[in-house]
Amino acid sequence: NAAIDQPYPVRVRGVVTWRRNRGIIIQHEQAGIWIDAQSTPQSGLWRGDEAALESVRPGMEIEVEWLASRGGYMPNILAATIHVVGEGNEPEPLPIDPRRFFTGADCCLRVTTRGLVQGYRDDGHQWILLLADGPQRFTASVPKELLDGSPQSLVDTEVRLVGVAVTHFNTRGEFLAPRLHIVWRDDISVEYPASGAAFDAALVPLAAIGHYRPLGGGRIRARGIVTFSDPGQFLYAQDGSTGVRVQTEAIDRFTIGDRVEVAGFVEIRGRFAALIEATVRRIAPGQPPEPLAIAPDTILRINADASRTGQMAEPGD
Repeated sequence: NAAIDQPYPVRVRGVVTWRRNRGIIIQHEQAGIWIDAQSTPQSGLWRGDEAALESVRPGMEIEVEWLASRGGYMPNILAATIHVVGEGNEPEPLPIDPRRFFTGADCCLRVTTRGLVQGYRDDGHQWILLLADGPQRFTASVPKELLDGSPQSLVDTEVRLVGVAVTHFNTRGEFLAPRLHIVWRDDISVEYPASGAAFDAALVPLAAIGHYRPLGGGRIRARGIVTFSDPGQFLYAQDGSTGVRVQTEAIDRFTIGDRVEVAGFVEIRGRFAALIEATVRRIAPGQPPEPLAIAPDTILRINADASRTGQMAEPGD
């Protein structure tokens, strides 16, 4: 998997683990690679049989020829021809090693893992599940035909996933985040059901959302006063001297001073806990909290003293 400075001719054979349009992933034993048949017709490299390409599906063994390329993140193959060898055996999924999966080293391999579903997005022909494995977050793409309706019922459940690992990367070829491509209906199953509806979650004081919880990282509920709102993006809620950012898809327009209840998942952003993938409802109108009169040097001193003694600062923000 070393970087390839100049393309060179190759011939490889493997079992198809995923495909979409002219993009294909194949695996042989514990090595996988992306087959790029998307750009090759325009570049003049493709000289293969369109019918053969159209017939390719997961589980088939294929042979591919032409150029190994550096690719955008890891080496790939610019295909000139694709020959279907016959039916193959999909490789057994490997349990993920977080040190590999969350650094992009499992790219193009069939893997299995668990995750807590925190939310989802509609990406047209597929659902994008937003998941957490402890403090680490990743996404999974699920073709809509694999689920019966919306994935709303999966939120706050722990699921077992089998899929092909891929990566988000930037234009410098640097790894950003992992994603799983789910291929078969049986590749996603619920291991632990949700604890209930969003507002059935345990009520936690806003000041304690990032504190110790014996049962771990499921959805929680908190209450506060709105001090800022950007509909469909986020709001800030305050309770006493604690303010928390709440990321939400809700397009409701909240007024500064509204008392709200939020149900979401805790994420540590920088040095503070926030709530993400939150559902928000208005409890009652009200007045914004009185602004706290405090100088910057006092804030720094309070936090420096708390860090030195290992105690909570007061006020905490």
